[in-house]
Amino acid sequence: MAAPEGSVTFNVRADTSFGDRIVLVGSGDALGNWNPCDGGVELTTTEKDYPVWKSPTIKLGKGAEYKYVRLKCDGDAVWEFDGGNRQISAEDLTQSSSIVVDDGFFGELLGDHFSYPEVLSKQVHRGSSFDRKPAENALQLVVVGDDVAAGHGAAGYKGWSAELGRLLNEQFGYGYSNVAEIGFNMQEALRRGLTELLPKPPPQVVVIAFSAELRWLANCPDWERQTICDNTIKAMAALVADAWDAGIMPVLAGFCPHESFEREQADLLRRADSEMRSLGAPVLDWLHALSPGGDKFGKWTDGLANCNLYPNTTGHQRMLASVNQSIFEPLKVKDLLMKRAAEMADVWRLCFQDGRGLEIHYCLARKEVQVSNTTQDVYELNPGWGEMQSSLAATFTEAPWTLRRGLYVRFSDDQEALFSLFLGDSGTLQSGGKVPAGSTVKLRLVDSKLQGLPAGSTKLFCDDNLQVVRTAEGRLQLFNQANCEYNVHPMWYDVRQATKAVQHGVYEDASGLPFRTAIISCHGLQSRVKVPAKSAVELCRVGDLKSIQQVAVLPLGDRCSTRMLLHKIEFDGPCYPFDLTRTTSLADVADMAATGFEDMWNPDCLYYDGDVGRIFHRKWNGLSFAHEVEYEQGEDPIGNFAPIVERMRKRYTSRAARFEWACKNADSVLFVRTGVASRAEVSDLLSRMQQRYPDLQAKLLLISDQDTGEFSGLANVTHIRESFDPDRMYEDMNYWINCAHRFRGILEGVGITARNLYWCPNNLKEAEKELEGAAENGKKESGKESGLKATKLTSEIAKFSHANLYELHQVHIEMKFEKDSPKKETPAATGFL
Repeated sequence: MAAPEGSVTFNVRADTSFGDRIVLVGSGDALGNWNPCDGGVELTTTEKDYPVWKSPTIKLGKGAEYKYVRLKCDGDAVWEFDGGNRQISAEDLTQSSSIVVDDGFFGELLGDHFSYPEVLSKQVHRGSSFDRKPAENALQLVVVGDDVAAGHGAAGYKGWSAELGRLLNEQFGYGYSNVAEIGFNMQEALRRGLTELLPKPPPQVVVIAFSAELRWLANCPDWERQTICDNTIKAMAALVADAWDAGIMPVLAGFCPHESFEREQADLLRRADSEMRSLGAPVLDWLHALSPGGDKFGKWTDGLANCNLYPNTTGHQRMLASVNQSIFEPLKVKDLLMKRAAEMADVWRLCFQDGRGLEIHYCLARKEVQVSNTTQDVYELNPGWGEMQSSLAATFTEAPWTLRRGLYVRFSDDQEALFSLFLGDSGTLQSGGKVPAGSTVKLRLVDSKLQGLPAGSTKLFCDDNLQVVRTAEGRLQLFNQANCEYNVHPMWYDVRQATKAVQHGVYEDASGLPFRTAIISCHGLQSRVKVPAKSAVELCRVGDLKSIQQVAVLPLGDRCSTRMLLHKIEFDGPCYPFDLTRTTSLADVADMAATGFEDMWNPDCLYYDGDVGRIFHRKWNGLSFAHEVEYEQGEDPIGNFAPIVERMRKRYTSRAARFEWACKNADSVLFVRTGVASRAEVSDLLSRMQQRYPDLQAKLLLISDQDTGEFSGLANVTHIRESFDPDRMYEDMNYWINCAHRFRGILEGVGITARNLYWCPNNLKEAEKELEGAAENGKKESGKESGLKATKLTSEIAKFSHANLYELHQVHIEMKFEKDSPKKETPAATGFL
């Protein structure tokens, strides 16, 4: 009898570099007789399929042995492993005349491979082959999930879900439907909406089964691991809440191990598995049945997987055996759903009372929390209040559809009342605030899509973590759904653009905290606003732009100390010319600034000193650059200096343009210089800056280790005897932080705070257009010339940049000087482009 033969298509997952190829080699002519270069079968992938590589259909017989080889773009051939080969069995070929062999991941050979009839690969819901109709008046169960939920890894896709459907149908008469998809993930399910994934009419029970959702932990950068876990639990909680909202009992499928998980990933897997149990849904608990304990927790128990990611047939059987079928007992399910339906009326459930006059109620229909304080005392709602937390958790356990996870915000006009609180996965408080005496406040759930805003409110910006809203009364509300404090600032382009719709002016809350002032101008948001983790702030307009005098802090060297300190106290914005340079002479600094920095990046003045690894300047001998050569990119400053100089031109024209812009647009300027200077140098600097910027209101803060008396009597000069060492800051974080605290105190001593700090726009081309637009609007509104001046940009430069803008300004300055001075040679507008 002839050995069975069939058509076989091979799949393997492989992470490759650009230009690499994956080939299949093996025994026999069809597989190239083990020759990867001349006879191998080449696999292909697409942007949608990657990292899955697929072979064409090949005719093979029982016993064919093979491996995968990665042909690198440099010509090297990398075989997936030494010793042992993959093999096609007679059992594979008897499934169908045409099969697909899924070999998991390149270089893995944990057990038998997974194969299935090719016809199944064309079905979106491969587990739907095992759907069952319900008995009369019986419940319906639907499985929504990923590859594992579809049965991937089990022979013929007859996995845990198909067998669970069979058992529940036989025992309780359940109807069963599987709509899990290969390659599906939880974030996509959330985007499409749970109810959109379910058949009609909707079921009474849905199993949310994304057992492989944490697979990304195996290969992602270590700093992203916690975020992946947080987002997974957050999405899972949202799907559970969506199920309860639809009147469906949710059940969560447990996580699966991954053979590549090391200790940190295993710890995160264990933590996520624990947090899943607090989401208000029963759990199909099988992680500990699939993974050994101890040091190997997080990996597969031997014999339960056919690759890093998927259980094999035995693994699916182990998962089924771990399911507590009493979860699905029809009377329990119906009773639970009836209780939930009863609370969909406008009913307030008491969740906590302290016996003195503080009470917390929840309304499911409104998704609102009501906090009442009838006492004469101010209460602080905080996560450390154990009695309150226990009561909230008990309420959630009894009625998991209540106390829905998320941020709750007050929408009433009572400015003194509690503004926001955040309920966690188990209904407990994760952030709160003060509840004034004799007050009652209602707070409504705000989801990431900002459903149910009060009439007249406008969505300005919305993403998964931060939402910005303008209320009907013109207030500015910022909602932070994230686990960390959010910094909202002008460098965030989308938010800045969105806030242009807000009336210009100064916005603040009543907290008096730093970074609670929003400056809104024609450029949009022009200050940094901090929103605490899982919280919200509401800022009211307290004055127009003229009500606050904004001060630009402009570093003048001598090293990068000032930039480092501004960064640490979060006063930093776009870079200026002296931020990352060394300038040992204040006289050089004065000359650079007074002449418009025009020679700072002149290639004829720059040279590289290989002995010290710095770029120096021939005109200003005290000027050098330590951060301009990118050695990791293979740059050669001695053999090929031109690319470095060109990059410096682009960088420093931008930085010089911002310096000019800040001097002309801020209400006043504080120049900050570290390093020793003489009285004559200080006087010369102030004099030359006044000549260049006649309308400039400027002061100098000089921080150096020298006698303050040398500068006594100098107007607009403050000297602080102090020394900040940037080298030590890099080496000692505690020193850096201590210096930052001291520096903040120095700035406050000269009147600079987060409230009046000026933020220079980053994109000056865009800022010019915004000023032009504001000026035009001013003309239309007043019917006469506006006092706001805006320089008209030329249309002759096709590609505009900071460098172009700066050079235009230079030409304007030169033209102005020409009117008042003897004729002289002027540089071309294009500089040395």
